[in-house]
Amino acid sequence: MSQSIGANHNVEQVYDRLGPDDLISAETSLLQFVWSAEEQPRRLVLEGTDIRGIVTLSDIQKLPVRISLFSLFIHFELLLTEHLRHILRDRSPIEFVSPGRRGLVQEKWRIYVEPNGTGHL
Repeated sequence: MSQSIGANHNVEQVYDRLGPDDLISAETSLLQFVWSAEEQPRRLVLEGTDIRGIVTLSDIQKLPVRISLFSLFIHFELLLTEHLRHILRDRSPIEFVSPGRRGLVQEKWRIYVEPNGTGHL
């Protein structure tokens, strides 16, 4: 903070008080912090009634946290894929693509699965 506390300033005039929005339980999931990090980019971590640390927005950019978030997103993708397969059953997903884009999607898919073409296999 660039403002210094002088004889004419009270601490309340320079610093914000800690409140419930500044606290997070040690048992809170990482995702709950991520969802609220934009409004509150730093939190004191409580374990019982003791402050055990601080978590900041920059902490979620560290490798172990990124790996954890990545695994949650992969899990979500797998659940979504399973749900879509259940909904589609024997129907082709191409049925849900607009007629104007169907040809493009079919061509991209053909290139992707083509064994000796420009695809990925």
